[in-house]
Amino acid sequence: MVLARRIGLDVAPITADVAGKRNYLLDAVIFSIAIGNVDSHAKTYSILLGQGAPRLAPLYDLMSGLAWSNIPQNHAQAIGGQRRGRHIYGRHWRRMAEAACLAARGTIRRVEQVTTRLLRELPAAVEEVTAMPAGPAMLEVFARVIEERATEVGSHAGQEGTPDIAAAPADDAPPPGLALIPPTGTAETVLLPLQAFPLFIMPCNRAAFPADLEQRADR
Repeated sequence: MVLARRIGLDVAPITADVAGKRNYLLDAVIFSIAIGNVDSHAKTYSILLGQGAPRLAPLYDLMSGLAWSNIPQNHAQAIGGQRRGRHIYGRHWRRMAEAACLAARGTIRRVEQVTTRLLRELPAAVEEVTAMPAGPAMLEVFARVIEERATEVGSHAGQEGTPDIAAAPADDAPPPGLALIPPTGTAETVLLPLQAFPLFIMPCNRAAFPADLEQRADR
């Protein structure tokens, strides 16, 4: 959470701008891929329904699974059909962008921007966590694996990579379809889980978006 806060992703902005909200959600998805948060699933991205306008809930459960060799390295949700973070390339981000009504070039650019900010803030985040009462246990390991993965994700976004194989190993197989989870919570505040990109907008309906949305996202 320290690293997410340092790059402005711990709390969603309160804004009526649709593009701003969508870009925050996209950045959150990119962040989870960049830190190796393999357990990032549909309920990690939620909407708070209260007395005011609906808004994205703060991110939570941001854990890198890269430090343990016995944890499966497949992400819970695929990016353009690819669940292995180190095998996600530009073509996968473009597939996701097309499925979620996003601008492909803008999506690639945001991957590069988020990973650049993450790598820039990582040393300061390490210092901040080191000063906490729990101390730096395993911190060096986490910092190293996150730096390596974020560097890969940012670099691979601008590359095509090797072609996807026809029959992926069982560990790389896409997950079964995720059913929508009913809202939970009180009548005053409801936590509504989202199906993250590209699952929560299927199929893509560009007619539902403002005409200039793609241009704004592609800047």
